[in-house]
Amino acid sequence: MSIAEVAADAWVRIGALRVARAFRDFVELEALPGIDVAAGEFWAGFEQLIDDLAPHNRALVDRRRELQDRVDAWHTEHRGENFDADAYRRYLTEIGYLVATPEPFTVDTAGADAEITRIAGPQLLVPVVDEPFALEGVNARWGSLYRTLYETDVIPPGNAAERREAVIDFARGILDVMAPLDEGSHTESTRYQVIDGALRVRLSDGTFSTLAPTARLAGFRGDPARPSVVLIEHHHLHVEIRFDPDGEFGRLDAAGIQDVVPESGISTIMDFEDCVAAVDVADKIEVYRAWLRLMCGSYTARHGGGGMDPDRRYTAPDGGRISLPGRALLFARIVGQLMTTDAILDHEGAEVPEVIVDAVIATLAALHDLRGDTSRVNSRAGAVYLAVPKLHGPDEFAFVDELFGRVERLLGLPDHTVKLGLLDEERRTTVNLAACLKAVRHRVVSTNNGLLDRTADEIHTSMAAGPMVPKAAMKTQHWQLAYEQWHVDTCLAHGLQGRALIGLGMWPTPDRMGDLFASKIGQLSLGAGMTWVPTAVAATLHAAHYHQVDVADVQREIAAAGPRRSLGELLRPPVAETKTLTDLRTELDAHCYTVLGYAVRWVERAVASSPMPAFDGVVVLEDRATLRMSTQLLANWLHHDVITVRDVDDGLRRTAAVLDDRLHDEPGYRPLLRAGEASLAWQAARELITRGTTAPNGYTEPVLYRFRREQKAQAT
Repeated sequence: MSIAEVAADAWVRIGALRVARAFRDFVELEALPGIDVAAGEFWAGFEQLIDDLAPHNRALVDRRRELQDRVDAWHTEHRGENFDADAYRRYLTEIGYLVATPEPFTVDTAGADAEITRIAGPQLLVPVVDEPFALEGVNARWGSLYRTLYETDVIPPGNAAERREAVIDFARGILDVMAPLDEGSHTESTRYQVIDGALRVRLSDGTFSTLAPTARLAGFRGDPARPSVVLIEHHHLHVEIRFDPDGEFGRLDAAGIQDVVPESGISTIMDFEDCVAAVDVADKIEVYRAWLRLMCGSYTARHGGGGMDPDRRYTAPDGGRISLPGRALLFARIVGQLMTTDAILDHEGAEVPEVIVDAVIATLAALHDLRGDTSRVNSRAGAVYLAVPKLHGPDEFAFVDELFGRVERLLGLPDHTVKLGLLDEERRTTVNLAACLKAVRHRVVSTNNGLLDRTADEIHTSMAAGPMVPKAAMKTQHWQLAYEQWHVDTCLAHGLQGRALIGLGMWPTPDRMGDLFASKIGQLSLGAGMTWVPTAVAATLHAAHYHQVDVADVQREIAAAGPRRSLGELLRPPVAETKTLTDLRTELDAHCYTVLGYAVRWVERAVASSPMPAFDGVVVLEDRATLRMSTQLLANWLHHDVITVRDVDDGLRRTAAVLDDRLHDEPGYRPLLRAGEASLAWQAARELITRGTTAPNGYTEPVLYRFRREQKAQAT
């Protein structure tokens, strides 16, 4: 069979669409069976949706370019002048970059789960196609505090016996926060009993205590006089105290406590986007298949490692039975509006916007959860949770609201079944956040910001204004100091408390759990009711902060106090003084290292998000947000002659040697420079930097997709 015949055989005609045969087969043989949607009606409705919305999507992407050109023109005209904030704001309003502040409104999302409306806690973000990570994210709802403490740097180093004692001491102290007593402390406890539906704790001095009014006994397992598990609820979060006087820890503990198991990762984003390298229809089918398996409750590791945890059951204090979710509430983060997919070609032979295909297939897969029995795998409220990243301003949020509405009608779902996770990671969204919220006010269930993506967009938007400050100095810039508080203030002002999770960003260093435990509580004090963590271990530690801080009280205080930041602070570009941009070789190398390290894994092995040692040796979680930020900063310095292309090439050569030395033992790793020839990963890294000023909004996907596709072609 010729290449042309193979290519022709890979497609089928459905209406005016050309659909990849493998994609058609996945939809009809795997996704549609078991739900009340006929294949013919599905494809006809899908085609109409594409015909109606694909041109609108393309127009919105074109509008991004138009606005960027006009912002560039303003900065070019005014370069070298003192920044005139009022003039800049008037100009942004004239061109439609800034929109009018909407009249007062309150979001009115209804029908969401308790994990959205009542429970504040950590959220994980994991690649949906990586089985170990995905299962960790699903099963992060409950975590062993003892194991977490023993295996991390939270407690001091020592031998096994010393560390076990330290774990017990540390956990007893945390219990005073998670399950506060009316009198005394868990550090003094010698026995726990359930008597007349209440918890009774015997202390070392012979007295008895019970739970403080802020906590309650939610359930137990075993004999009430000597329970094997006691379940406490505090700040709407649960924690198990487990007993085994013969266990590794229980035999060392005066009360026989073997472990403390807090409710930890309350929700998890299953990522189709930044954490995943899916560049063609074959890759996308694997993404969709993984999400379908999760929604069917059939996600098990194909090479060992277990499956999805069951719900947890207890005896209630009154003798009845109660059940709690055993898994995190799952969101799917689909792609943004920029990229297209070869899964479907429209009537003109053009690839269809990937966001449209993702929205339809992710919702279609979730129907298997909604059409299940009363003990649903994911949403007990009968909702579908999706997040759409990289949206720029209220028009794009309105488009997504329309898209979801059309998907609901296509699949026969009630209005606003699909709930939206809002990501405030682009500058035009931040400065128009109230209008963005209004556009999705009937379906928004979470918000979060992404500091690295937001930094990249800040740099790209103000590319022509001048050379930007180095990465470390960004922390002191007006926009970054205002960003998180502006986000929380705006969300609270429009009634998200009790209707949606208000989130703040990721902890980037998964090996530094001691630092996380010491500092991440600060995000709760800013008003965050949900914060991103990289691992289930991090979620277990961070969950303790939600017992220390009553986020609902903090949010009420912030809302009553009124706005803490101004729009003017967000609009001031982070342009450097010349004296701050001297001796940049170390920073140049650090960014070259980041770009190369990401590119070599992404292009050659389709690894899109993973912990790796940074240039300074500290293990960090690298994804496309870190890549975008590094490429945009170097592109800005190139644009303003702070560095040269030769400097970039030299930095790439120096850091390639470092990466080759550090990563050579990884399976499949090959040197970045081979016999004097640049690998595809090297070429991709160089192009990401040297052409960063012309990349759409600084996004790395167009270059990454192209080089990954070329790498796959060479491998076949």
